[in-house]
Amino acid sequence: MPAKRKVPSANDDSPVGKRTAPKPGSRAYAKQLLNLMTETDMACTVADEEKYAQVMEWSQRETNKRLDAETNYAERALWTPGEEPPTDFGKVLTAAEMAEAPLCIENQIDQNGEWVPPPRGVKLSDEGVYLAAKNMTAVERGQRFPVDFDKNGHVRATRIPEDPAPLGWAHGLPMIMVARGIIPLVGREHATKLGNLTLKTDANIKNSPAFTVGPVVASKSFVEMSRSIQRQYVTHKPDREYKMEYNVDTAVDMVSNDHQDMAILLGDSHTGAPSRLVRLVDFDGYQIERADKTKNNNAYVVPRTFFKKYGIPGYDDAKHRLYENCKDPLPKPEGSQSISSSSTSSHTLVPEQPEEAKPTEETDITLIIKLNAIEQLDSEGAQVAKNIHQLGHQKQEYIAWYTDDATTQYEEYKDWINGYNKAHTAEKEREILARELAAQVQSVKMDFSGEVLKSLLLHYVPNLDTLTQEEAQQD
Repeated sequence: MPAKRKVPSANDDSPVGKRTAPKPGSRAYAKQLLNLMTETDMACTVADEEKYAQVMEWSQRETNKRLDAETNYAERALWTPGEEPPTDFGKVLTAAEMAEAPLCIENQIDQNGEWVPPPRGVKLSDEGVYLAAKNMTAVERGQRFPVDFDKNGHVRATRIPEDPAPLGWAHGLPMIMVARGIIPLVGREHATKLGNLTLKTDANIKNSPAFTVGPVVASKSFVEMSRSIQRQYVTHKPDREYKMEYNVDTAVDMVSNDHQDMAILLGDSHTGAPSRLVRLVDFDGYQIERADKTKNNNAYVVPRTFFKKYGIPGYDDAKHRLYENCKDPLPKPEGSQSISSSSTSSHTLVPEQPEEAKPTEETDITLIIKLNAIEQLDSEGAQVAKNIHQLGHQKQEYIAWYTDDATTQYEEYKDWINGYNKAHTAEKEREILARELAAQVQSVKMDFSGEVLKSLLLHYVPNLDTLTQEEAQQD
């Protein structure tokens, strides 16, 4: 009869307790850190800054490996519109073909203002990738440009970016277009400054808008580069100038709304500065207007209640500031940061916590090790852990109350009412789910698993004890 497997205790120092621990700096370790982070439409939340910085380091190393691998092949040539089409790819695309396909850096526009796609056999610049997503169906671009897109027409997660790259402007800041929510179009010159934003591969990236704008802010060296595509974002709605974007939801650019969270300031290739995390509202050039409202009357404006919710001072000053796009975005000087990291709202599930009560990096690592042990030794506990992660990754939507702008447009007011009802319902459902998960944790048979799962649930819902006490009082 085989010996029973040892169940590690909370303070276990045995090989059984150690063998499942991911090695710091490894993909498994970075993936575990991502699993503990809260969802946001920016790079990460303020609370997850330290963990996400480690994910950025791992992702950059992987990008550098792909860049180094290309040096083993012949130097990539350029292809210009008007030349003979390059040699076509074989039935199975090889690594050599991907590394040596000639690069098309010129965007050809016909007399009707339509983009003329280059022939099959080339690699597209980042601008070409952007134009292909806006002008071609997924099937068309997947078949014509297999170096840049997979067979489903999605930008390849392993694609190496190429100059020139497009640039977007929103809230006074220069923005990098991020394909599929994770692949920043930073061009070749800045490829050593930033890798992909998550660890996802082509096989597991969920369906998302073609491009997200907000998680990555462009540096001065990127802004000053030559390009033919620049966009000024104005509203939440698709742009009629891009026919695919206006007609197909998956082709739109989505501007991020979680300005209280962290963006990545792209490293500068001129000064050598590395990429770093900065809260979007803490950039010196940040504007509450998405575009100049004096020129675009329908430009979206961040409402006063957003500032109140996150404890950001100076809304009146921001509202009267003349709009200007900042070409050299930098964080505000130390001591003048605009957002209060300890502020909370009565409408959020997570209450204000004292600094010492927040999870530290050490406790995160310990929790990861214990969760790995549960996954191998306790199938019931592993399922509960999965349920808790799903709760923790649910984004708590912020719905604006347009105190100053409620009467300006009926459509915005109607959308707000629908949004408020959805957000209010979602918050109550989240509280109910948290209580249900607490009951599931109590029902887990292994004491070790119960302790770890309770810690995991508290990681996502610090006011769990308050919620369960309220439920007991109601009963």
